[in-house]
Amino acid sequence: MDAGSDERFACTHRGGKWQTFYSAEAKRAQLAFFDRYLRGAKADPPPRVRLEVRESRDRVVAVRDEQDWPLARIQWQPLYLAADGELSGTPQGREGKVAFHTRRHAAAFSYTFPEDTELTGPWRRGSGSRFMAPPT
Repeated sequence: MDAGSDERFACTHRGGKWQTFYSAEAKRAQLAFFDRYLRGAKADPPPRVRLEVRESRDRVVAVRDEQDWPLARIQWQPLYLAADGELSGTPQGREGKVAFHTRRHAAAFSYTFPEDTELTGPWRRGSGSRFMAPPT
């Protein structure tokens, strides 16, 4: 996280920002924050990061707190674009490319993970046609 204070916190959510901000859980977190930092109450600091773990776009299966961002246990996994537009865990020996319609502003790739995998953290594009994804 790139903020000026050593005491900074992040909360991930999929819901609307106002619905999330005014939820009972968020209200409890905000009051605890104000108690600690404005009233000077003796209280543990809030978790640095609150993550929602999902099975799909709309299904949260767990909410957990983390102390590091990116997560200290990330295992960076390079993925390579293959000639057929799929992603592979190993270089394919020849370059691949994907064209996309500019109205969508996106290209789609497919990759099947060999085991249950959690994708958490920043994604970054490597050099050439290599992309990095952080399965943990």
